[in-house]
Amino acid sequence: MIEISFKQPTIDDQELLEPYFRSVKELSCEMTFANLFLWSGHYHGEFAIVDDMLVIRAGEGTEYSFAYPIGVHDAAPVIEKLMGYCNEQ
Repeated sequence: MIEISFKQPTIDDQELLEPYFRSVKELSCEMTFANLFLWSGHYHGEFAIVDDMLVIRAGEGTEYSFAYPIGVHDAAPVIEKLMGYCNEQ
C-alpha cells in the first residue's frame, strides 16, 4: 500500500515549503506558499512531501486533482507514486 500523508498547510509550514516554491522558475503568483495557504480552505488544498518533492492536491472525498510535483528532482517517480496512490484509493 502506498502511504502519502497529506495535510492542510498552516503558517508553521511556510519555512518547510518555501524552498520548494523558490525552485520554480516561472514567475506566477500561483506557485507561492501564500497562494497555497490562503486558498487551501476554499479548494480543500493539502500538501505532502514525496521523495523530496512538494505535491499539492485539491478536492474532496475521492475527487482530487494534483499539481505537477514541485522541486529540483525528477518528477517521474513521484508521478508514478501518485498514480499508484490514486489507483489504491
